[in-house]
Amino acid sequence: MKVSILALVFLCLLPSINLAWSVTWSEIARFPVYWGTAPNVISHSQTDNFTCSRAEWRIVWNYTPLSIVDPQYVYFNIFIYRTNETNYIMEMNQQGNTTTNGTMYINNMTGEFYLKFLVYNVLDSTAIIEQDIETAPEFSPLILLSLFATGTLATMILSRRRQSKL
Repeated sequence: MKVSILALVFLCLLPSINLAWSVTWSEIARFPVYWGTAPNVISHSQTDNFTCSRAEWRIVWNYTPLSIVDPQYVYFNIFIYRTNETNYIMEMNQQGNTTTNGTMYINNMTGEFYLKFLVYNVLDSTAIIEQDIETAPEFSPLILLSLFATGTLATMILSRRRQSKL
């Protein structure tokens, strides 16, 4: 009897489980920047605002270091800000020329954002904002439905047990 109850609970909760391999990324913004060829120059830039309506999103980034400088003097930084705020909420820092691309994942944050770049000895860069279109925004209604179904099922089972004992 306990095994069947557990199986029913699992089946009720199954629709609310987000499986990692079912992610579908959709591009919402692209920010290519040409920084120039002058060595030993600190450059900065701010993007336009963009909106992420899904709880899971990411920044796919890459940069090209200047080839005429020592790789230890190459810096690439991305800062994420909420619109109308001056304190950044996340950052990514990369130094050198061995890893010039990557992905920064942002979880459980929706709303309107912008990026700031701070670079040193970088020729050009691109940041692509993508969101997982299969992730439900903030809280899935399927979870509520699953919890309601599980509660109803548990109540029915307990009530039948009490009636059979009488």
